[in-house]
Amino acid sequence: MPGADPDRNRSVNIPGVDPAAPGRRIARPRPVTPLPSRGRLRRFCKSVLRSILLPIAGAAAAAERRVRRLPAAPDATPWPYPESPRKALIVRLDLLGDCLLTLPAAAALKRAYPGLHITFLASRGAGELLRLSPAVDEVIECDLPGLTDIRALSDPGGWRSGARLLARLRRARFDIAVSAYGPLARAVVSLSLARHRIADGRGWPGADRERRIRPGEHEIDHLLTLVDGANPDAPQPVLVPAEPTPAGLAGGAVLCPGTRSGSAKAWPSASWTRLAMELARRGLNPLVVGAEGEVELANGICANRPQIVNLAGKLSLGQLAAVISQARLVVGVDSMPIHLASLLGVPTLGLFGPTDPRRYRPRGDGRALAIGIGCAPCYDQRAPPECPFGDRLCMAWLEPDRVIAEALELAGA
Repeated sequence: MPGADPDRNRSVNIPGVDPAAPGRRIARPRPVTPLPSRGRLRRFCKSVLRSILLPIAGAAAAAERRVRRLPAAPDATPWPYPESPRKALIVRLDLLGDCLLTLPAAAALKRAYPGLHITFLASRGAGELLRLSPAVDEVIECDLPGLTDIRALSDPGGWRSGARLLARLRRARFDIAVSAYGPLARAVVSLSLARHRIADGRGWPGADRERRIRPGEHEIDHLLTLVDGANPDAPQPVLVPAEPTPAGLAGGAVLCPGTRSGSAKAWPSASWTRLAMELARRGLNPLVVGAEGEVELANGICANRPQIVNLAGKLSLGQLAAVISQARLVVGVDSMPIHLASLLGVPTLGLFGPTDPRRYRPRGDGRALAIGIGCAPCYDQRAPPECPFGDRLCMAWLEPDRVIAEALELAGA
């Protein structure tokens, strides 16, 4: 039980955790999340499909005569384009928060090559926020990840839409194509017929430049180095909210408890309530935000507490960006809103457990808070983001008193 640990109140900012501290769970090899018995055949067929189709796509790209191999550039120097590029394609088909972390790399390309037209290929639903960046000229939303589902084999429409998308990309004749993350994005970049192809990872056929993220490296720094060796301290891109802030919501403290990408990131509801009530007592207007699927969680936090404003399920992504841009403080688990707040230059406090704060912490005027527990971080992007032990101690032991103190200090209250 959490109460049995005499040292659980000690939370630390990253870096500086001590997995071997007394009372800590002993460090062990990264646990594997047990998968449910239902759906085993579908998961097996899906993995076989990915294992077959994606290497075939890479091999096909490598065999094309139009692929031009250039000498790889060292990580610390700009990529040696022989001429100034006119069109660039950035492909990222995973979560919306990860797409936002790619925007500094887009801005770095824009700074390096004025007049460059950047097209961002992302999963459906990401366009509303990506279009807020002046670095992005065009957004293409697609459902390509659905092609790796076994059910897509029996859907000719999915294959036809994928073929149309690939033909559209080839007609654009991009000078640069960047795969920001994942084998599917690498396959798209390899088959895009772009003159120069840059891939996250190693060993992908058809790539002119490759780079794998290093242990402890921030995602933004990795992508900046991937595209042009830019200085990791380069200015962040400015996101410009397109909608006005709703009346009465400016200057509040935005709380983001939602965990759409996995329950392992969840901080206890009672802790969120205590944080919100203390912020209200100090004169900060607490605003709880969330997607439609997080309304029940927000209702539990705000129940019978008129001091807390419940906005869950009531804001579009554009309105969320407007509210966050005018906030005094944003507190959230590792999810899209804290990355949005960081890019908007708002003081941000991120609560981390299963994910690595060194890779995903808020940049600029932001902090990451975690505790020193030996099994964290455990999140593997190839597996469901659920706690393998079932207790989520890395989040449950993150004491509200420490979070309140850090939040008030960030807000200057």
